Order: sequence, then structure tokens, then C-alpha cells
Amino acid sequence: MNKRQKKIKLIKRYAIKTTKIFFMVLLVLVAMLITVTQIPWIQNIVFTKFTQRLSETTQFSIQHKNFQLKWFQQATLTGLTIKDLNDSSMVSA
Repeated sequence: MNKRQKKIKLIKRYAIKTTKIFFMVLLVLVAMLITVTQIPWIQNIVFTKFTQRLSETTQFSIQHKNFQLKWFQQATLTGLTIKDLNDSSMVSA
């Protein structure tokens, strides 16, 4: 085996190792994201940002007390209030 073949083999080995590490890190990040999104406090922050954007877009007043998503199967939303531009209650739950 000459120097060039050894160099190519070494480069392939490092490329494979780097690719494995990259995908392991990616897998860990995805797992962490899924875990973090199950925390009710985080869910409420994300849902509040969503309702604020929706409120800005529609010009309706949208408020809620609590939002909780349980493993992407069950959602609980309490204290939802939506009022139109005339401050009339459209939804109140």
C-alpha cells in the first residue's frame, strides 16, 4: 500500500467518524427538543407567542390561562377568551 492509498484510507476513516458523531449529536438534540417541549411552562410560552401573533394578524384580542399538550395526543386549553374589534366576546371557555 503506497502513501496515497494510506492517506485516502485515513481520510475515509475520519470522514466516517465525523459523520457518526454528527448524527449522534443530531439525535441527541432532537431527543432534547422533544423532551423540552413536554414541559408545561415551555408549552405555555410557545402557545402565548402563537396567540400573540394570531392576535396581531386578526386584530382580535386573544387570551388564555393555561395550555398543556400531553405527548402530542391530548391538548388542554383553559381560560380561552377571544374578543372582536368591538370588544364583543366571540369565544369564552
